[in-house]
Amino acid sequence: MQNNDRCQNLRKFPFVLSFVLLFGILAITFWIFAKYRPLPNVYAAGRELNAAGNSVAVLWKNGNASHLSDVGVDAAANCVFVSGGKIYAAGYVAGDMGNNIAALWQLGKGAKDLTQQHLNDGSLASEAHSVFVSGQDVYVALEETDPLGRGTAIVWKNGAPLRLSDESRDSAAISVFVSGGHVYVVGYETDLAAGSADTPNKVAVLWKNGMAQRLSDGSYTAQAHSVYVSGDDVYIVGHEGNQQDKLVAILWKNGAPLSLSDGSNDASAYGVFVSGADVYVSGREIDPNGNWVAMLWKNGAPQRLSDGNHSAYAKAVAVSGNDVYVSGWERGEDGKWMATLWKNGVSQRLSDGDYGSYASSVFCVLD
Repeated sequence: MQNNDRCQNLRKFPFVLSFVLLFGILAITFWIFAKYRPLPNVYAAGRELNAAGNSVAVLWKNGNASHLSDVGVDAAANCVFVSGGKIYAAGYVAGDMGNNIAALWQLGKGAKDLTQQHLNDGSLASEAHSVFVSGQDVYVALEETDPLGRGTAIVWKNGAPLRLSDESRDSAAISVFVSGGHVYVVGYETDLAAGSADTPNKVAVLWKNGMAQRLSDGSYTAQAHSVYVSGDDVYIVGHEGNQQDKLVAILWKNGAPLSLSDGSNDASAYGVFVSGADVYVSGREIDPNGNWVAMLWKNGAPQRLSDGNHSAYAKAVAVSGNDVYVSGWERGEDGKWMATLWKNGVSQRLSDGDYGSYASSVFCVLD
């Protein structure tokens, strides 16, 4: 009987050994992948002040800064996008007529490949807030402002502007996303029948292929800041006022609002990114001490990126693999703002903070 048991155990041994070897090979494979997996290039766009007081448009790549604009002219980069080996940044430069001019920068693999394109003639003030590239097409969301201070929402495609709102109301296009041949733009326009005659309420708006869809009813002022499309779902973030005269951070999914903050203190959401089943939102919320706290919401659950001792803003979010990147700025001990990149909640200064700097956008790509 004992000999039979011994024989059965010997027959099982090859299977056990094979299982152990397979498990070991898989463990080593996962360890090698985790240790040596390719890391993305992380781009951030923004601006920094110089000793002369000028604002300079800046692009950071993996923490290294390069100027997009001349140091003697005010400029800022509000958004960065990478596609086909090219880097695109949208923002503004100061024009000769005293108006800011919406600008698009393109940068190839070499520093000498930098080009700057004005998106209007400078007769009216304008600013580009977002850029998105789909195939060979370049889309820019911007606003153009008349001498009365009234803005017009515009989406720009390959040099051709499309006005999304009429000039009778103030409006702005703040974010653009292209998916499945559809062009999604979000921002706001004023509701002339809501609020006061002098200060009508803003209404958060989604324009899909130029057709407007209101996300709020105008009862309280609201604004949409960013849009992201994943499959058939459209995610939009921004803010809306409440009865307590506070701003509430809002995530709209397919038009249905979800409050990210409880409405007891001002809060706003500025960036959104979807990775798999997870929805990441960046923004800010004021704490009881009166300081702004940089915030990240994952599937609605809040995470503080700053401690509240000094005000901080989280403007944009991007995800690569298991890593979450948030760009923004935080006030230093000397009171100056410093461009900041948070990776998985850990902050990294992008600038020394001598004169102030701001990171408005982040983009990750394996190139």
